[in-house]
Amino acid sequence: MIREMMDRAKSRVGIYGTGWSSESVAGLLLPIVTVLVLGLVAWLFVHALQAV
Repeated sequence: MIREMMDRAKSRVGIYGTGWSSESVAGLLLPIVTVLVLGLVAWLFVHALQAV
């Protein structure tokens, strides 16, 4: 029973034995990349306003 629960948890997280599945890596990176891009746009906007 515990083994089945561990297998289900691994399949949900996307970890299969030795590595990560590509879908889970993309799912983890997408929010991080979105925050970085929005932060860059906001930083550029602030500097453009300061230059005026």
